[in-house]
Amino acid sequence: LLNDGGRGGRVDTSWRQAQFLMRDPTGFLKALNNFKDKVDKGLVPKKNFSNVQPLLEKGTLRPEAFDSPKAAAAPHLCTFVVNIMAYVDVYEVVAPKKVAALQAQRAANEAVTAHAAALAEKAEA
Repeated sequence: LLNDGGRGGRVDTSWRQAQFLMRDPTGFLKALNNFKDKVDKGLVPKKNFSNVQPLLEKGTLRPEAFDSPKAAAAPHLCTFVVNIMAYVDVYEVVAPKKVAALQAQRAANEAVTAHAAALAEKAEA
C-alpha cells in the first residue's frame, strides 16, 4: 500500500481490495518487484510499516500458517512482507549512516585539499 489515493483517509485493506489488486498477476508481481525501490525513495508511508508490525509480533504472518492448496501464493506473500519489514528495519538504521559517511568523506576531502593547498603555498614562499 503506497497511499490512500489522495483521499486523506484510510487505505482499503479489505480482502475484496486485495483481490482487486491481485486480479492481474503480472502487474501485481511487477508491483511487488518494484516495492523496494519505492521504499528506498520514501514513497511508502511509515504508517504502513507500523500497521504491519503487530502482525509480525503476533506471528500472524508465518508462511507455514497459510500453506494451503487453495492459497498457494499466501506463504510467499507472507515471506515477502516479513523480508520487506526486515529490509525497512535495516534501511532505517543504515540510510542515516550512509549520509553521515558521505558527509564525513566530503569533509575529509575538503580538509585534505585545504592542507595540500596550504603546503603548496608555503613551499612557494
